[in-house]
Amino acid sequence: MSQGHIISLRKGPKAGGEEDEWYSMMWGDQKFSSTTKGGSEDEGGESACKKRKGSSASARNRQAKPSVPAFDGSTADCQDGSSGGGGEASSSAGSIAGGWSIPLARSSAPGKSKKVAQEHKELDKCEAIVLQARQIKTQMEDNRNVMQVTLKKVNDILDKLSNRLTDDATKFFIEIIRQEGAGCRAEGVWQQLTESKTLVAGISQFVEAVQDAEASPETIRDRAQNIKSLGVKLPRNINSVICRRAAEELMFSGEMDKVFEFLDPNAKDDHAHGICSILPDNDLMDAAHMDKVTKDFQIFCLTELINKTLLKEVELLG
Repeated sequence: MSQGHIISLRKGPKAGGEEDEWYSMMWGDQKFSSTTKGGSEDEGGESACKKRKGSSASARNRQAKPSVPAFDGSTADCQDGSSGGGGEASSSAGSIAGGWSIPLARSSAPGKSKKVAQEHKELDKCEAIVLQARQIKTQMEDNRNVMQVTLKKVNDILDKLSNRLTDDATKFFIEIIRQEGAGCRAEGVWQQLTESKTLVAGISQFVEAVQDAEASPETIRDRAQNIKSLGVKLPRNINSVICRRAAEELMFSGEMDKVFEFLDPNAKDDHAHGICSILPDNDLMDAAHMDKVTKDFQIFCLTELINKTLLKEVELLG
């Protein structure tokens, strides 16, 4: 170039919008960035709009996060937030579902657990009655208590057992066995109730015969044999009751000579149910003790026979 040219850069006219910002960046003049009235109002408006949007989003986020109510047995639907809050609303919906998962399970559990508790309570009652039946059996096997067992006490237990074996009660057991399967507790209790009822019914018949003054010795003997077959080990003193009843029959029929034969230990072949039936085995005691037991029973039996004979004559005279 032959002649130098001076290029002068001058500030151009004021521009608005993006041109003002670029102009300010190039020339370092701050007045173009925010001095114009339009630019200031745009920035202020934009800032206020952002604040309003932020407040709305925060409000929506708060609405999308409801607190989990305490469980009161009711159910509620959980909805995911679809607008505002995004992932935060979604996580709160998940926490609601997670929070309700346990209460929903509990809402169905109490009914079932209550039914199971009632079933166990009923089974406990049945087992208590079975225990009473076993206690009666133990008393019948004790020579000190066998004559103390009353017919009323036995029949009370028999009634309790019968009430637990009605048609409705049987359906109760069948339902539990069907649910829990064979070998469950209900099956065992039902079997025990059935066996106990049979046992106590036999004991009731035996006690009734023993306490009935008109019962024959054969009746007492047959009923004693029945409960023996059910597992009751009657003490030997029951044989003394049967023997005394047999001696009474002979005496009231006028066969006094047979009464003495009946009470003779050596007449075992002719009177198998006589005094020999109440005596212990010979190898279990010495001869002296055997003689004492024999004489005691003979005296007791004859005294009872004489007293009853005299009382009967007095009644006839009266």
